[in-house]
Amino acid sequence: MPDWGIVDLLRDSSGYIVNAQGIIKFSKDNFSSILASKTEVIEGDTLYTLSYRMEDPDSVLTVPAGSFGVLKYKGTLKTAMNLPGIPNPRYLNTFYADNVGRIIDTYFYLNTSTVSERRLIRYKVDME
Repeated sequence: MPDWGIVDLLRDSSGYIVNAQGIIKFSKDNFSSILASKTEVIEGDTLYTLSYRMEDPDSVLTVPAGSFGVLKYKGTLKTAMNLPGIPNPRYLNTFYADNVGRIIDTYFYLNTSTVSERRLIRYKVDME
């Protein structure tokens, strides 16, 4: 049986979604700044750099839970070495809908060209 645990804790902070470490995961109106960045260094060698910014794709996405107007939190990952068949840079995309949250997000492993995607299948919003 696998061990299950908390992956991420998020909070709303005046138009931003922020994780427990203070990293901005979404902004509803900042489309010019890099909101988060990370450089992974192992034994003095840079493995990759990753930076996130918001994009306003001005689009509607349809997932099993419905159709939603979205904003995109886009990660750009640049690796230090090029691997055959794997694009460089690569992109991580997370789409958020107002009053719902994350609708779609993508992820991948550094050593494969496969990109996986998670989609919202249902949701419930309690308005108290």
